[in-house]
Amino acid sequence: MGALLEGWLAGAAGGADAAPPDVTIMAGSGGHGDGSSGNGSGEGSGSEARRSFPAHRTILAARCPYFRRLFAGGFADSAAPRVELPETEPEALAAVLRHLYTGDPGELAEGLLRPVAELADRLLLPELRDHVAARLVRSVTPGTVVDGMLWADRAGEPLEGLLRRLVAYFTKHRAEVAAQEPGGLRQLTAKASPGLLEQLVMRGVQAS
Repeated sequence: MGALLEGWLAGAAGGADAAPPDVTIMAGSGGHGDGSSGNGSGEGSGSEARRSFPAHRTILAARCPYFRRLFAGGFADSAAPRVELPETEPEALAAVLRHLYTGDPGELAEGLLRPVAELADRLLLPELRDHVAARLVRSVTPGTVVDGMLWADRAGEPLEGLLRRLVAYFTKHRAEVAAQEPGGLRQLTAKASPGLLEQLVMRGVQAS
């Protein structure tokens, strides 16, 4: 990851003669260490160890509304050398930074799709969020659609479009869902919001 980040930084900032990174983005939920060595290095131990990612304020501000507001906000954190993104999966942040520097988040493992979509929404990057949401729809199966609907339901308005597409998939593949995920209907009844239940009922009526 360190070599990849160095490549993105050099390429986006103008090559070897570019200014060095001037801010470090911290991700993960491990212990707070004192040092940050950059280049995607880790702090602490375990799967949730914090990671540090060097970056350029000008690039982040130009390409991400969240960072633009943060750096121009006039708060104490605006000029801080480190920006904390607590409860953020480091690999998800790496994908978002790659998108900001290259325009492409790269090939994402299925387990990263949700964290990247959530982080993109948090950082006010709707195009990236919707791009990843489309990948989620393409990867859904009868065995995963119930969990996917409940996740999108919890996310609320930002993922309404994704939720509608998952509901449509669920309606079309009800028999397969019942066979592969026998407890899915009970799970939906127990955990779905009234809005999601209404969508399911309306879809079911239309499909009848």
